[in-house]
Amino acid sequence: MTVPLAAEILGDAGGRGALISSVISECRDAELTSLVVDALMVEDIQDLDSSYAIGHASASTREALFTHPDPRVRSSAAALWAAEISYSRQEMPDDPDWARAMSDFVVPSDTMREHMQSKALEILAKTKPEIYMDLLVEHVDALEGYDDFDEWEESARELSSAQRFDLWDRVRESPMAKNLFWVISAADVDWITTAVSDPDFPVSLSNLLLATRFQFGKRYPLRVLAVMLRPLKWEPDDLLWTLEVGTYWGEEHERLERHLAVCRELAVSPEPDLARLGERGIEIFEPRLAKARMAARRAAVRGALGY
Repeated sequence: MTVPLAAEILGDAGGRGALISSVISECRDAELTSLVVDALMVEDIQDLDSSYAIGHASASTREALFTHPDPRVRSSAAALWAAEISYSRQEMPDDPDWARAMSDFVVPSDTMREHMQSKALEILAKTKPEIYMDLLVEHVDALEGYDDFDEWEESARELSSAQRFDLWDRVRESPMAKNLFWVISAADVDWITTAVSDPDFPVSLSNLLLATRFQFGKRYPLRVLAVMLRPLKWEPDDLLWTLEVGTYWGEEHERLERHLAVCRELAVSPEPDLARLGERGIEIFEPRLAKARMAARRAAVRGALGY
């Protein structure tokens, strides 16, 4: 491969991707590598068919990628390399150029979770938590619309409890705080209990439970939910509806039987608030169960489900 031929191929839509992949992964010619790396656009990194190429790049090529003048190019390359390290289960090298490049990484908030991005954020949270936290804060500050922070959920688990409190303090006043809370909590019951015990906790109980990340995130048994959110002074009806979140499959009477069993167990609790929660649940679910059983019997006999 000559430099003039490479320049010609870079201008050809059909050959550009193959040349870039080959040069990044295999080329040891400094002049040719410089030509290709300097010509890179962020779309070229995104169009690499796998992280194989960048995972096999020489140290000098990686340095050129991670110090590229376009922040989108260098951060996308850094994220792809981190994903490759994660897939190969190698130990993450301490590369300051990579860390600086990742500090420019922009995670889109209007797309489905992209696995490469999630793995890169996971590596960043594990190895450079301060950069990771700065990146999330910048992401929050730049938001112009809704975000459920799905792409940050797995990586946030890599932070220590203290780091997650620091991060929460920096984003708690965001309009998106209700989703951020559940992401940053990493399903840590003790962390959640401590956070909501703050007299100035900024999110109402209702908004906290209506958050997308609560609705579609980890499910907490009703007893656990009641105890960890006790500092928010809930009423039974504030919590009981959460039993039905994400359970809309199977026969209704079977679902209601499960909910009623939970409430009956709580009703005999020695803790007054839990007993009151269970008693209210029995009051709500018993008549609904009786109605659902009657409908199921009619359907079994007549072949039609009616109420």
